[in-house]
Amino acid sequence: MIRPLSWLFVPASSEKLITKGIESDADAVIFDLEDAVAKERKADARAMLIHALQQQSPRQLFIRINDLETEYWQDDLRAVEELVSYSLMVPKVTSAIDIQKIEALTSRCNEIVPIIESAEGMWNVMEIAKASPTIRQLAFGAEDYCLDLSIQKTEDGTSLLHARSQVVLASRAAGLESPIDSVYTDFKDSDGFGKESMYHKALGFRGKLLIHPNQIEQLHSVYSVTSEEYTTAKNNQRSLRRRPTTRHCINSSGWENGRLSCLRSNYENDRSI
Repeated sequence: MIRPLSWLFVPASSEKLITKGIESDADAVIFDLEDAVAKERKADARAMLIHALQQQSPRQLFIRINDLETEYWQDDLRAVEELVSYSLMVPKVTSAIDIQKIEALTSRCNEIVPIIESAEGMWNVMEIAKASPTIRQLAFGAEDYCLDLSIQKTEDGTSLLHARSQVVLASRAAGLESPIDSVYTDFKDSDGFGKESMYHKALGFRGKLLIHPNQIEQLHSVYSVTSEEYTTAKNNQRSLRRRPTTRHCINSSGWENGRLSCLRSNYENDRSI
């Protein structure tokens, strides 16, 4: 199954927005019960969301619950258990214990995507990545991570280079899909969004959390394989077929990641022979 590239946050506090989210072109829709919903509206938002999703479900359904330091997360889980099936995005995950607590209260959850967005979560990122078979991919939450560590974001991204690289490294070492990048908050700045998406794709991320539908098409364009990349890969595939397969070249994470790296590596080896 092809993993989503565009992960669109949709506030669960509005029936109109929930419907728009279901109908959007995003690969995955994340109905948000956390930041997008005021405290006094949490219960109403849960009821509204569950009612809407029982009528029609999008192709990829994720629900972001409230973090485990709040009083709301258990009520969130009790509500979503009314659905036939669902997947969760969990904010501010700090350890494998957080995942275990969630799994103890769920029976219909298909997948859990932990968001790494704190110092403690980053310290334990490998432990989190290996916490459960339901975890296929991690996500990075840059905004809260910066708040937690008093980091000032730089335009060139260097202030978060180490953090992002840690999430990519842990994902690969744990055998997960390449991680999902954080949101780009200025949805009107298409140039900045494009540059950041390209840069973080090069770092090893696959896909991005989005806050506006206008970002979907541009993100898909960033992650599309160019004709030059395709031709190069096909040509080198032919050379691979003429030589024994090595373990280094076996990579289940797909075309865009290890497969192309393997082909390029073999291409350079071929040139040196």
